[in-house]
Amino acid sequence: MANPTGISYTHSESHSRKVTVSHLVKPSAAAPILLPAPQVERLSMHVQEVALIRHARSNTLGGLVFVCWEALVTHDNEVQFIWSKPNTSFIKWLFLYIRYAGILGQIFNVFVTTQYPLSSAQCVYWFTVKCVIGQAMMSAFETVLILRVYALYGRSYRVAAAMLFFILAEITITSTAVWHMMPTLDFGPTCFTVLPHKATTYYMAGALSTQLAIVTLTLHKSSATSLSMSRWSNNALSTIIKRDGTAACGTVFVLILAVMIHVVLEDTLILALVVYWFFPLLSVGGCRLVLNTQDVALPHAYSDHDCDTEPELTSIRTTAI
Repeated sequence: MANPTGISYTHSESHSRKVTVSHLVKPSAAAPILLPAPQVERLSMHVQEVALIRHARSNTLGGLVFVCWEALVTHDNEVQFIWSKPNTSFIKWLFLYIRYAGILGQIFNVFVTTQYPLSSAQCVYWFTVKCVIGQAMMSAFETVLILRVYALYGRSYRVAAAMLFFILAEITITSTAVWHMMPTLDFGPTCFTVLPHKATTYYMAGALSTQLAIVTLTLHKSSATSLSMSRWSNNALSTIIKRDGTAACGTVFVLILAVMIHVVLEDTLILALVVYWFFPLLSVGGCRLVLNTQDVALPHAYSDHDCDTEPELTSIRTTAI
């Protein structure tokens, strides 16, 4: 075959040249592409943000399904025990707020996750609204627990005043902590940030103090001396109050513990779980607290016609939820 270059090679030279060329070409074709360190860091942050967005959307949707499913399951009891109460009933409006503020708050969370990424100003607005609704939900949830303790202690005004002090102190501490932490927060596109240690410690101290006071008063009161009712119904209602109250406070302790772990580890995924399941858990827990006691008290009020207990049970049902 003619050589267009006019240079002749022996067979061995030609073979050697081919080997050399192939040796030079292969490594260059398989060589990895090296990116500068800043680009690698930005790419890693982008991957983390995508994971956070997926995590946030799945958890908000799961929480919304959970709270709506609970509302459908207990709808008959809600109509029977809650909607039948007069419009002047404090318990009625407290229940309705816990139920539907939780649902609307979770819908708000779902809407926000569909708008990612958000600007820093939008994240500040989201965080502020969430803190306001969240503290209102927590206060309503604690009010349910406090009313049960109030009933256990025979409507003691001292107990009511002490518990009111704890709630007001918690609201004050939370408001102050949020006010001071807002200028220091550095939000990402998914509105997640690492909470400052000092402000978070103040908030947890206020919330834990209220929960510890409720648990202590609930467990301290023996069922034999709690309410002015017949012995059987007294033990039944008081047992439910203690059981549900302890479980509810345990749930709040778990949420606070998760916040503590987030602060220590600076893990935004843990905070995402707390943020997006906060409304559903409080809504379902608070509504169950109300309905469980109603379900026990109401049948008794209508079955003990031979005894003079119906007025007392009706009164207790109004007070003790």
